[in-house]
Amino acid sequence: MFNFLNGARTKIGTPKIAIALILLLAATSVLITMPTAKADDIPTFAFIAVAPNPSGVNQPVTVAMWLSMTPITASGLEGDRWTFNVDVTKPDGTTQKLGTYTSDAVGSAYTTFTPTEIGTYTFQMSFPGQHITGWDSYRTRQIDNYYQPSTSKPATLVVQQE
Repeated sequence: MFNFLNGARTKIGTPKIAIALILLLAATSVLITMPTAKADDIPTFAFIAVAPNPSGVNQPVTVAMWLSMTPITASGLEGDRWTFNVDVTKPDGTTQKLGTYTSDAVGSAYTTFTPTEIGTYTFQMSFPGQHITGWDSYRTRQIDNYYQPSTSKPATLVVQQE
């Protein structure tokens, strides 16, 4: 080998080569084991419930909606949240859309609804799907996940005069 310090040829000993190889292997093993963002398509399941049931005309009911999992990056006040939409089919067959709702950190939301007609109402929640990137709530790994859209089974509400 050529020694750049004094311009002379010198022999590098076996221990120096072994140390260099160990350092090189250690550096590559650190790179290999580092957490990486892995894109996943994750199926979701939507749920909705209405209570009390049965109810009376002009009597408010609670509509609760949730997804089968919490947003993985939901920790803290500024973490990710799900968004939901609710369609209500009234006894006369007309449909009413209830606003877009933002979940809490555990993936659920609720609203109130006041029925104005006697008969059976049908409620159905839909989750449009959502892409989440960043660190998980425990800051242990980076994520890049797409949570697939889902629609709940319909929930019915029977509305009586009283």
